[in-house]
Amino acid sequence: MLSNCWNKRRFTHLLVDEFQDTDPVQAEILAYLTSSNHDEQNWQRCVPNGGSLFLVGDPKQSIYRFRRADIVTYTQVKGIIERTGGEVLTLSRNFRSNSELLTWVNPVFGTLFGNSESKYSPAAVEMHCGRTEAAIGEMSGVHISRIPADLDQEGAAVYDANVIARYIHNSIAEKKTVSRTEGEMKQGRGPCVEAGDFLIVARNKRYLRVYAEALDRLQIKAEVSGGNAFQNIEELKIVLDCLQAVDDANNPIYYVSVLRGPLFGFSDSDLYELKRMGGRFSYTVPVPDGLSDDLSGRFDHVNSRLLQYRLWLRGMPFTAAFKSIASDLGLLARCCSHEDGSIVAGGFLKAVEWMRAESWNFDSATDMITYLENMLAESETDGCNVMPQRGSSVRIMNLHKVKGLEAPVVFLANTSGAYSREPSFHVDRSDDVVRGYLAITKKKGPYQRQSIAKPSNWTGFKDEESKFEEAEEKRLLYVACTRAACQLVLSVASGSRENYSPWTRLHDHIAGLPELQIPVSDGPINRQQPSPPEMSLAAATQQIDDGWTAVRQPTYEVVAAKSAAMKESGDRPSWRVIGDYGHQWGSAIHALLEIRMNRPAAQFERIASQLAAQYDLGLARVAEMLATVDSVANSDIWSRARKSNNIYTEIPFETASSGPIPIPKITRGVIDLCFEEPAGWVIVDYKTDAIQLDDLPNALIHYRPQLAAYAEFWQDLTGHSIAEMGLFFTKLQSYSPLEP
Repeated sequence: MLSNCWNKRRFTHLLVDEFQDTDPVQAEILAYLTSSNHDEQNWQRCVPNGGSLFLVGDPKQSIYRFRRADIVTYTQVKGIIERTGGEVLTLSRNFRSNSELLTWVNPVFGTLFGNSESKYSPAAVEMHCGRTEAAIGEMSGVHISRIPADLDQEGAAVYDANVIARYIHNSIAEKKTVSRTEGEMKQGRGPCVEAGDFLIVARNKRYLRVYAEALDRLQIKAEVSGGNAFQNIEELKIVLDCLQAVDDANNPIYYVSVLRGPLFGFSDSDLYELKRMGGRFSYTVPVPDGLSDDLSGRFDHVNSRLLQYRLWLRGMPFTAAFKSIASDLGLLARCCSHEDGSIVAGGFLKAVEWMRAESWNFDSATDMITYLENMLAESETDGCNVMPQRGSSVRIMNLHKVKGLEAPVVFLANTSGAYSREPSFHVDRSDDVVRGYLAITKKKGPYQRQSIAKPSNWTGFKDEESKFEEAEEKRLLYVACTRAACQLVLSVASGSRENYSPWTRLHDHIAGLPELQIPVSDGPINRQQPSPPEMSLAAATQQIDDGWTAVRQPTYEVVAAKSAAMKESGDRPSWRVIGDYGHQWGSAIHALLEIRMNRPAAQFERIASQLAAQYDLGLARVAEMLATVDSVANSDIWSRARKSNNIYTEIPFETASSGPIPIPKITRGVIDLCFEEPAGWVIVDYKTDAIQLDDLPNALIHYRPQLAAYAEFWQDLTGHSIAEMGLFFTKLQSYSPLEP
């Protein structure tokens, strides 16, 4: 299909950048789209049309073998191009890094890669400096930062993070300079370093947050990529606990978790009192007698809220229910209250958006809860800032995230996380047929695995995979060392910790490198704390309570025009509760009437079936729905409306007025049908009540205030007078006009 003539006419020339990241399926697509031999079934034997394929890639940056984009595919496609008359050009000019960095990088990777290409690794290519600097800065070259040998993994990460954070802080405070190119100068970049000029790179994700926290303590903005942004948001765990308690009302553990959590703050003594008085840990069971009024009221408050949440989960779309619960609990406001509130709130909203996108796949609240649990366990999720970034930020990311990026100053941080693991599978793509070999193992102790089953000649396959993995580790180092434009800082482990550092292969090349110089400080730089208020605890608490009372006061009132007008009509009429003609029936008929007026050629039976399902009426009532709408469409009032040049259906209106009450009042309503005749405008309201003919006189009296209010609103909003207003009772199939 890919090699057919239509595709070839559509895609005549293909340019692919970052080709070293191409997997076999993508390579196959490229081969078929550019192939001159249409009938070839093996993509590795395709011959590209002359000039149809242009690829740009660096095999020394092939680091995504874990997702099938290994160097074998790159080498295979390169071989196809060479065999079929194509040309391979080696690009060796580096426009990113200054000459001081390249002087160190070239011999390092000349040693690691070697001078000859193999199926595991490309040959080294000496890079020549192509960077033209318009302003020379003082922060330049390769430096090292030694980590004490007596620290464990976390201690080493904390020490490393504090050193890097202080170095960045001092560099910015002392207005240290970095070199800028002419293009950067034209963009308004001055020589003084700023937060966005720093990039912190770690081999893995484990301690990324430690580096962000160290920067935050020095009031330096940072953005973390490659970690799990959701795992650090306590509010997502809070709402998960709440959802679990609501969904499984018979599980006392979930209920107690909510009570003891940060939402409601019950103590163990409170819970003991509940049990002592014969209570149960369930929000569906009444609170027992014998508790103090305060404690009983608190339990009642929690139970009523959880019952409300259950109604939302049962009666609303799952994502809408989730947002309503989170809003009622004030979780977004709680997110914003953190020191890094913009990032926490952004991550929370991102989680909500992820759930909304996946909600089509939720068949129950349990499905939503399971998805949220999996989301919190997601191995890699970038954060999201809810506010536009003001000023630049230090970027912190794991090594696989950093490819393609650059910064004037780069730190190769976190001297832990490098472990030797035996391969558990091997994929051989060297032949026409791809073959995979898998060893089945089980965990044995914290760091070992026991073999259960393995292919024949597994030792050979395992050794082959180890060679590929070893070669890719070297390429990862190459990517890490070539991100810097001006200065590269390498964190160096000492003693036995050196065995676990991902940067250990570089230690043979650090002799003579200067150590990072950080001025001695009198003490830690702490975020300025506000002074405590000069008042007693009771007065401060009362002030907070008064503030909450004030903000809870409504600033406006929203009323339905129909409800406001119907207050004059007294009690609800008895005919409205007879039969199956309630709110859902009325909503479906109103929707179908609007469609019938605006789209008379529509397929009404199909639409009526959809509306019947939407409003839980059942397909058995579709015929009745169609007959009801036909009776309205065939009436004299509809005939009059059809003749009008100005006709509107289901018109929403809204008006605001301060009125006699202390806060403004917003009145909203919907006019079912409105059209213009020579004498003036006519307003019609549909009534789908189960009304009998004997009830008609009382019904006209009952609904007259509503029509009068609609007429008044129409005249006030449009300036046009109402000549006639009336009610169409669908059950009676009759229209009754009323004098305005």
